[in-house]
Formats: sequence, C-alpha cells, structure tokens
Amino acid sequence: MGRGELSPVFEACLGLPPGTLDVPDDADLRGLLDGRTKNPDPKTPVAADAMRRALDGVAKPTLRKWFWPDARPFAVFLSHDVDEVRWSWRRRLLMGVRHPGTLVHPNDRYWNFERVLELEKRFGVPSSWYFVADGGHPRDPPYRLRDVAAVMRDLQAKGQEIGVHGSYLSYRDSAMLRREREAIGEALGRPPPGVRQHFVNFDADATWRLQQEAGFAYDATLA
Repeated sequence: MGRGELSPVFEACLGLPPGTLDVPDDADLRGLLDGRTKNPDPKTPVAADAMRRALDGVAKPTLRKWFWPDARPFAVFLSHDVDEVRWSWRRRLLMGVRHPGTLVHPNDRYWNFERVLELEKRFGVPSSWYFVADGGHPRDPPYRLRDVAAVMRDLQAKGQEIGVHGSYLSYRDSAMLRREREAIGEALGRPPPGVRQHFVNFDADATWRLQQEAGFAYDATLA
C-alpha cells in the first residue's frame, strides 16, 4: 500500500462512501492489515482504534451503510452442523455401556429438526444447516445424503438455509468440495452458497481458495 491507500480500506470496513476519510500512511498498520506482521499486543485492537480515530476526525455529516436490517446494534448468525442424525453404532455401544437402558430405546435421539424449528419459531429467527454429503473418512458423520435429503428440502421450503458441511478431508481438496456441493445442490434443486468444514479442519493458505474454486460464496468455518 502507498500513501493514502489506507483510506478506502477504512471506508469499506466502516461502511462509508469513497472519499470520506483521509487516513495518513502508517507502515506498522499497513503491515498488520496486510497480514505481514502480527499485533505485538493481541489484547489491543490496534486497527479498530485507528478506524475510530479516523471516524472521529470527520467533521461533515456522513452517510453510513448498515450491514444488517434496521440499524440494529448487533446481529446473530444461528447455525447447526449436522454431525449425527441418529446414534452411530459406536455411540450406541458407548451409551449402552454407560446406560444399558438406552439399548432398548428407538435410535432417534438426534433427529431433532422439528424441535429446533419450534424453538426458532418461538423467537422468530431462522438459521443455517450444514449437511455432509457422503464422507468416507472414519471421522466423517455416520449418515448418508439419502438419509437427510428429504429433511433438507423440508428445511429449505420453510425458509432455512442449507449449506455443505465439508467432509473431513475436503478442506484440502477442491474437487471433493465441488462434488459435495453438487451432490447437495442436486438434492435441493439449487446449489448451496455456503460451507463449513467438518472438525474445523482448515488450512489458511489453501482452504478459502479451494472453496472458491468449488463455487462457494462464503465459508463459516472460523465463525
């Protein structure tokens, strides 16, 4: 970044029109924003403080863009990683050892979609649901896409967002991510926009690029 190029960065982050700010060059701050240097004191919000100072220095009235409806002071992103819909044989065995009575109960303790929908309806909020598409790793969820295709379509019809819960190894494989996105998209009738990687598997140098190559519009792993 050269002199003056911090201004559009600050304006974009603060939701201000171009040309509002005149931020002086700061090599340390540029390095921090570029990711080339680390904040020596992580508890001090250096970038946020610099943006606040720049905003305080604006004398004329400014138009600010709001990033969620009605200028609310905060927003909440509700989401669910669908890791298990019924007890796997491993969990059933484990719970049977701890609580033998569970062995005679129906295996539907995790099929709680309607229960969650009722809770959300009570508070007037929707959410996002991330489903796995037939992972093959031992740590992948123990269900298949055919087991949840109908409930995914039902959730989508009720205004919920459906996304991909990228399988255990997909964080480093663009082709795998694309196949999983296409499989869920075929079940839904439209491609899902978002992804969250299972087990929080993530490579900062590669995963976002691979997700973009696979066609995703956003990633929610680090949220």
